[in-house]
Amino acid sequence: MEVMLTEALTGAMSVSDMIRSDHNCARKLDIVEHVVPSVEKRLDVTIELRSVKWNVEHLKGSLKRFSESATIYYPSQFNLCNKRFVIAKEIAHLLHDDEDQHVHSDVKAVGLVEFITNPEAKVPPSLSSIVNSEQIAEIYALELLLPHSHRECLSQISDREIANAYKVPLSKVELFNSPEYISLCDAAADVYAKSQ
Repeated sequence: MEVMLTEALTGAMSVSDMIRSDHNCARKLDIVEHVVPSVEKRLDVTIELRSVKWNVEHLKGSLKRFSESATIYYPSQFNLCNKRFVIAKEIAHLLHDDEDQHVHSDVKAVGLVEFITNPEAKVPPSLSSIVNSEQIAEIYALELLLPHSHRECLSQISDREIANAYKVPLSKVELFNSPEYISLCDAAADVYAKSQ
């Protein structure tokens, strides 16, 4: 699992750098102005963002993909930080997922929601690639919004200040600063640096 996450994070670092290069943007990426246009161009799709009102207890975002377009749904009641993260996470699915990780049936959709609502449940084999995709999408989203390359300059300020400056949920900043995540990022940064 750690190898898979390191590979995913290495890919996310590459995508983050490409988007920053597209827009000559060293600091915080704007989802609508920077990320969406770059991904649309790279994947040759049109991405629509739709704010919807729903119960956010278990389902935070949704993606419908078609051959030439995609629609990302996010909760209208979320604050800016959570909206940015959900949109980035759904964009990560567009960038990373393959056919096995797409949810095409009601059975898979219900199974995924059941797993999300009960994290202690054992992942059925039919859903394992989809559950892995959810974890990878979180890493991609975090790297897009709060890149590992910024870690050194952020080490002097508090988690709350980072969340405010980068408009990222505080819980994701706490993950970003956890020893396990730092170790994973360092390993991925080494792999990424060697590939350049």
